[in-house]
Amino acid sequence: MGKIIGQQQIKENALEDFVKMTEQSWTYEKMTQEEKSRLVEVFYGGTVENSLKGTYKQRWAVLQAVYYSFLMGLDYQPIGWRENLEDIPKF
Repeated sequence: MGKIIGQQQIKENALEDFVKMTEQSWTYEKMTQEEKSRLVEVFYGGTVENSLKGTYKQRWAVLQAVYYSFLMGLDYQPIGWRENLEDIPKF
C-alpha cells in the first residue's frame, strides 16, 4: 500500500496502490492482453485519474466501482468466469 504518514495513507497513492493490487488479482490474470491494455487506459487515460477526489478510502471505493464496471463489460461472473480456454475471447 501507499506511504503512511502517522496513521493515514497518502491519498494521492490510492490509484497506484489500487492498480498494483488489481494486477495481483485472479480476474486480472484471466484477462487478455488487449483487455489489460484497455484497463490501463481506463485508469490512466485521464478521466478517472483526474477525477479522483476525497480521502484514500473514498478514492479506493471509486476505483473499485470503476474496476467492477469494467469487469461487467467483460461479462464477469463471480463463479466459473473463464474457467475454460474457450471462454476467453480472441482478438
